[in-house]
Amino acid sequence: MWFLSRSVIAIGMQLIAPLVCKNPPVYAIRRPRAFVSGFLPKSGWELFAHGDGKWYVEIATLGYSYADDGQHHSVAFYPLFPFLMRGLTAVGIQVELAGVVINSLAFLGALLLV
Repeated sequence: MWFLSRSVIAIGMQLIAPLVCKNPPVYAIRRPRAFVSGFLPKSGWELFAHGDGKWYVEIATLGYSYADDGQHHSVAFYPLFPFLMRGLTAVGIQVELAGVVINSLAFLGALLLV
């Protein structure tokens, strides 16, 4: 189950999405960080860090930020995942790859537990 689900996700994101998405949506209004106007998927580890992954990458690399300005901020995200990502980057692993490894191992652990 673990290998099958990871394979479907990897094939969908790395092979199918770059082929299918030729006309990316363009948003007229300013969207939160998770929505990038004109985003065109390209194969690579960065594709796994799209959406909420951008927040986790920011937290893992720069830490939390907050300002009382009515905008979106990183304090809404729990710290364990970016903390583990930062730990793996300390040993030389790219931050997006670290997120994929931690996510996959956590899912495998959950499957074994259940």
